[in-house]
Amino acid sequence: MPRRMRAYAGLAEEKYQKPVYPVLINILQPSEKTEIVNCYESEFLNLKAYQDYPCY
Repeated sequence: MPRRMRAYAGLAEEKYQKPVYPVLINILQPSEKTEIVNCYESEFLNLKAYQDYPCY
């Protein structure tokens, strides 16, 4: 999910030339085994990507 959210945010920024604030709203209670991440990190050939997802 975090990688997909970063991709959608990047596509929206590119298309509309506006800053994007990605938000995930869970409408169902996750199972106890489900880990909810609060950021996305990636590094490839010294190119780094990082996106925070605030928890409310």
